Amino acid sequence: MSQPRYTPPRSRHGGLWVWYRALVVVVAVILLGLPWCRTDRSGYVAHGQATIVSDSLEPEAHAHLQPLVEEILQATTTDDHLVNYLAQDPELRQDLQVSDDQAALEILRRRLEVSPNRIGGQVSLRLNYYGEDRLACSRLLSRILQDFDREFNDWKREKVTGIEDTYIDQLKSTESELAAMDAELRGLEATVPGDVAPAPEKLSLPRSPAWLLAQQKLDQAKSRLKELLETRTQRHPLVQDQEKKIEKLQTQFAALPEFQSKPLPPEPMSDREKLVEQYKQRIAALHSEMAQNQTQLDALKLRQKDAAKALGFLNGITMQHSGDITVSSVGGVWRSTALLVLGGWSIFAGLIAFQLASSSASPAMISSTHKLAAATPLAVAGTVTLTGSTQPESGGAWRFGRASFVLTRLAELSIVFVIGLVVLATQTQPEFSLLLRDDPLAALREMMRNLIPS
Repeated sequence: MSQPRYTPPRSRHGGLWVWYRALVVVVAVILLGLPWCRTDRSGYVAHGQATIVSDSLEPEAHAHLQPLVEEILQATTTDDHLVNYLAQDPELRQDLQVSDDQAALEILRRRLEVSPNRIGGQVSLRLNYYGEDRLACSRLLSRILQDFDREFNDWKREKVTGIEDTYIDQLKSTESELAAMDAELRGLEATVPGDVAPAPEKLSLPRSPAWLLAQQKLDQAKSRLKELLETRTQRHPLVQDQEKKIEKLQTQFAALPEFQSKPLPPEPMSDREKLVEQYKQRIAALHSEMAQNQTQLDALKLRQKDAAKALGFLNGITMQHSGDITVSSVGGVWRSTALLVLGGWSIFAGLIAFQLASSSASPAMISSTHKLAAATPLAVAGTVTLTGSTQPESGGAWRFGRASFVLTRLAELSIVFVIGLVVLATQTQPEFSLLLRDDPLAALREMMRNLIPS
């Protein structure tokens, strides 16, 4: 019958247990020390982007993009808008650290950076803002992007409405007027008496050359204004200058006499002749108005294709932005000396933990007859005690085991404690979650400073 084999105490853990104890101590030292190896952050930079895209491949369609971007930036970055941002966000105002409104406005303008970049039919608006309050930076860029979108929609609606009023509505109105004039003309021609002698024709006096020239200049100025309104808004400087020019020409035109001399008074006519003359004058006026409206209608039909093309250009321009604001930390430089010290402590702690774990896991010496009998299949007849020899101490391995156990548990508790604090902070403080996502080491350092003020 075989004898049971002796297994030395503590040797059953093996090498993996030794390496685990050393590794967990090193991880704990690095986890507690690494956040202190970087300098503090100096602030945050929020980034946002909006893109204006034209789906047309024609360069003519891209001509609207540059004035569009200029109008949006001019409308959304005025002093009134920025002051409104400061008034509605006390945290943003507090982040500027000034009490004077004008000084706060100047600091806000210096920190806000808007960079338009146009490539073909696409314009990218990149926004950057620097501040010390992460949420205030993000809220500011979110509001600016919303204002960009609102101004873009207003611009697009204004342009489309202007084209529809200028071409489509005017075309329908002219056609309706022509139909009404034609019906009135047919009715007048049917009711004019035919047995009355026509009234003597009056020679019309020639119009003044100065009056004709002023009328021509006024018509040219009005045509130029319509062309400007096709690609610009009412607030554009060129449009405003052209309107002032038209007002001046209208004043000059009204002051000029139409004829060089006053016409002679007509001979007195009978009531019937007067009625016929009124009919004829109305008929002549209708013919003249119909000719003018027909000319205008023909011109509108020729330009109807241009209007449809312009509407296609405008409907193909869109603004794209996700609304997501990315925030990155500024600062946080690694300290080389601190990293060297941390590396030294990690190596030292790892070696100590490895030595303690290795010593506690080494096999114990056979120090009794019972252990010797269990370790060998041979029968033990007796023991001999040598003179001067000392009994091996079993307390050293026990002390190494206790020290290794305590050191390992402290390291594990430290890791679990830090992880638990991180989980608790993310559940109770939303701002900590954002900081942990942007800069984990800074988040850990801030959390440790609250526990251990330095």
